[in-house]
Amino acid sequence: MRFLCSELYKQKLVPKDYVNLVLERESITPTSFGNLVAIPHPMVPVTKETFWTVCTLKNPIHWHEQQMVQFVCLLNIKEDTQTDLDGMYKKLISIIENRSVVQKIIKSKSVDELIELLK
Repeated sequence: MRFLCSELYKQKLVPKDYVNLVLERESITPTSFGNLVAIPHPMVPVTKETFWTVCTLKNPIHWHEQQMVQFVCLLNIKEDTQTDLDGMYKKLISIIENRSVVQKIIKSKSVDELIELLK
């Protein structure tokens, strides 16, 4: 989490305290969903755009000692958004509920391959 948030901050995509916002949300209820997937996000939308930050791990890790996670999708939602996000949520759910797709994402060897799997 710290690594992803730090990289986003370096790219000026999130505020400096972003990691604290994400960790605060995570402390309330872990965002692991089973199927080796976690979808962390801050308590409130604070980014200028809505986007996903994706990370795959070589080996699964314990996510708050509850579930194993190997695919992390940090969800960044635009502040003051009036946009309907149902389509994005449906897409994300269709990915995380599909064991085959998650395994392909974890095993992907390039950014282009990963992007194709997420489409």
